[in-house]
Amino acid sequence: MFSTKQCSVCGEVLPRSSFHLRRHYVRAGVRSACRACTAKKAKARRETASPIDEEARRADAQKRLVRRRTRAFMRAGLLLVEPCAVCGSVHVEAHHEDYSAKDAHLHVTWLCRVHHAEQHATKPWIRQLELWGAL
Repeated sequence: MFSTKQCSVCGEVLPRSSFHLRRHYVRAGVRSACRACTAKKAKARRETASPIDEEARRADAQKRLVRRRTRAFMRAGLLLVEPCAVCGSVHVEAHHEDYSAKDAHLHVTWLCRVHHAEQHATKPWIRQLELWGAL
């Protein structure tokens, strides 16, 4: 295909190997910005990240760890899936009240998708269900 490409940020014409590959089809098969410009942009973003962002990142990491441990205990048969605590449906999701506890992966409330979303009140379709009288 093309052996060189112009960076969309710095404007330099560089060999194709100086660009990250794209996972989906694009004409050249590589990103528009070179690796060096991509790295500079990522570094600047990390340096300007607010402490709130860092705190949220740590909380997300804790949640991922708890969810991974929950799945591992389920696969090992040490944590059994139960019907929804509200309606008794067998199609359930794990709900964790507190991710900060040391054994949070064992403290699970099993809820169906509707009641899990209702618990978090984040899904816009929950309001629709209320209007229809389904909840």
